[in-house]
Amino acid sequence: MDFSHVLHKQIVETHEGRVLNKLSWKRRRNVLYFEGLFAEFVKKGKKEEMRKLGEEWIKISSSGVWPNLVMKLPFKFKFSLFRKVWKSIGAIEDISFSRKGKKIRIEVLGEGIADLIGLNEFSFGVFGGMLEFLTGKKVKYVKKVKEGNYFVYDYLVTDEKIKIKTKSKSYYLKMNKLPVQKGFTLKDALKFHVFNIKKGKIYFRGDHLTPVEGTIFHLASYTSHCKELHNLAYNYFNKKLKESTEIEKLKLLKTLLQVMGWGLINFRVSEKEIAVSIKHLPPGFQLEEDNYEFLIQTISGFMMAVNKKFKFKKSKFSKQLMQLNLNFSKQAK
Repeated sequence: MDFSHVLHKQIVETHEGRVLNKLSWKRRRNVLYFEGLFAEFVKKGKKEEMRKLGEEWIKISSSGVWPNLVMKLPFKFKFSLFRKVWKSIGAIEDISFSRKGKKIRIEVLGEGIADLIGLNEFSFGVFGGMLEFLTGKKVKYVKKVKEGNYFVYDYLVTDEKIKIKTKSKSYYLKMNKLPVQKGFTLKDALKFHVFNIKKGKIYFRGDHLTPVEGTIFHLASYTSHCKELHNLAYNYFNKKLKESTEIEKLKLLKTLLQVMGWGLINFRVSEKEIAVSIKHLPPGFQLEEDNYEFLIQTISGFMMAVNKKFKFKKSKFSKQLMQLNLNFSKQAK
């Protein structure tokens, strides 16, 4: 089952400003992001930070939706559930494990980030975090290698129990609610060829988009190199934008943010300034405060690709309204 199938079967439900994944036990909100750009972010990051980012994201996001009853089931069954979900959203082509005592080997085929930049600590952390979540035990990272088309990760499960700290599930689900509104959705973006589907995966101008739970972007916002992301985003979008006018490019940005599930978007363009308002942002399940620096840096890079004279001025986030306001100057200082 691939992403085109889950859309057709309405397992993934799309509305203006949001994408809901109904394959998990609780309907939860996902967002899409540009795999090629995220891969560059991982490549530029500190190895230890990137491993922690992958590990913490999987543990935190998984703990929010897995019922306690399911967690009591055998490891093999729980692993198969991860495999089903990841294959359905196009995150991997396949994944398997082998176990010998406390040693576990994970073999992954078609894992997007690793396919783009090779062996990396983020992917190592993702699958290590998955094992910690499934076993409830701390794992040691042994080695990572590539064998043919497969990326292979070796771990050692220790006797040390883990405790995953998150926001309350009730708060997270409450903040994830978004009023259903009529407007341009992910399905419309596919219909009008803003995106296209190839081999069951969704693409934007040649780059794969994966729907993921949004906690990863809050965690990434706390990394030491996040404020450099706008430069990576500029290089990325500068190669993607084909529209002839600034207004057409800004309209594309609004469309992308909205159909990729980041919320309800409004632009106000004046002679000297561009104001961006994003309502009903996706919250994170992490214990720390929600942090939208990753999103801000991505938008800033896009703005630079529209016109290098567009400079980020300020941002303001309202936790009560779950609304982010951004201001960009149209004139270079």
